[in-house]
Amino acid sequence: MQNIGAFGFAIGSRLVTAIVQLWVIATLVFSLMYIMPGDPVLMLLGPDSNPTPEAIAATRAQLGLDQPVLSQYVKWLGGAMQGNLGTSLDGYPVAQYIGNGVFKTLELAFAAILVASLIGVPLGIAAALNRGRFLDGLLTSVATLGNAGGDGRPGLPLDGPAFGGRASAVPQQLRRRDD
Repeated sequence: MQNIGAFGFAIGSRLVTAIVQLWVIATLVFSLMYIMPGDPVLMLLGPDSNPTPEAIAATRAQLGLDQPVLSQYVKWLGGAMQGNLGTSLDGYPVAQYIGNGVFKTLELAFAAILVASLIGVPLGIAAALNRGRFLDGLLTSVATLGNAGGDGRPGLPLDGPAFGGRASAVPQQLRRRDD
């Protein structure tokens, strides 16, 4: 019974940590709008449009940028918690941009897990069976160098002409049409 309590505490503390991290990241993302140089309203209207002060004020009011920063933050955070991340400068919902990338991210993650399992598990077993020998040292060194090289480099060869410029572990029939 004591193990269940410790497990529940561990899960609860990780959940609280995740919520705090999401809040910090959300706050930083919101703050970027005020940290970045330039005026988002002028970017939206176009740099060559020479907008009138009335047009700038109307756009600020339409976007809610004429309200205090704290009010904008609370409204944005409330919308983000409900899944409404707003619209980008080109008029498309931000959630749509994120949603389009999720499928490709999951596809890449599945391919990485598959490759890591098919290669890493047998090599790990071989290293364990030859503990303290040359093969163990060699495989441990290769694994250490692989981890030091970064996460993106192993996927670069998969994006070459042999794969049609695009790696895919998902059959064509299961992909969305816009991929």
